[in-house]
Amino acid sequence: MIGAQILNQCYQEAYSQCGESVIFLPGCMTYRHKFQQEGEELSCKARKDTIGFRCMHCSENCQVSKITKQLEKETVRVRILYHESEMNQKKQNPECKIGVIGISCVTGLLSGGWKARRLGYVPQCVLLEYCGCRQHWSPEKRIVTAINQRELFQRVRLCPNI
Repeated sequence: MIGAQILNQCYQEAYSQCGESVIFLPGCMTYRHKFQQEGEELSCKARKDTIGFRCMHCSENCQVSKITKQLEKETVRVRILYHESEMNQKKQNPECKIGVIGISCVTGLLSGGWKARRLGYVPQCVLLEYCGCRQHWSPEKRIVTAINQRELFQRVRLCPNI
């Protein structure tokens, strides 16, 4: 957690000068990400985009949908990354001025932030309130994770061009 704070401080000034911002929300925050509810298979309807997936607002109970709707009003792109490796698909120009805010559990946050920097993005990060992905934390039961939305919106507003 200290590493995340240091990363945020190191890149805060550069982030504040970015012309645009993209938020990467983890797949574990989606309400319908491949799980069973009362015997019915529910699956997130997010669509593949240049990087990650775009929310299609398939559930009003989904935090990703709610956050996406709020941030789209502020012209911020929001994408879902089901795995950090999805960032490998598009390499950015090192001079590009795109800020990214990555949301992740402690185990993936720093590596994701450094990967974003290597790809030419200016990173900021927000920790999940708790961990819940099946691969690392809860193989028996899916837990929908959450973030401190106030922290997210404070990070977004650091970029005055938004």
